[in-house]
Amino acid sequence: MHYFGLAEDATLEQLLAANRRFCATPWSELAAGAAAVKNTDRYCFRAHYVTQLLRDGLQLLDSQVQAGLG
Repeated sequence: MHYFGLAEDATLEQLLAANRRFCATPWSELAAGAAAVKNTDRYCFRAHYVTQLLRDGLQLLDSQVQAGLG
């Protein structure tokens, strides 16, 4: 959540929207800012995977999840 600039109470839909923007950005533009953050190259996969796991795998509603807490 922090990496994408989202508040701790952001919804899963907001996380997915930020992830889509991130994943649509060419790596050459992301690489400079990403050097200091571990595993940035995996963020496109992780945000989508976790969201689908919560929604489809665990059958949780977005209202039941606060993605930034932890």
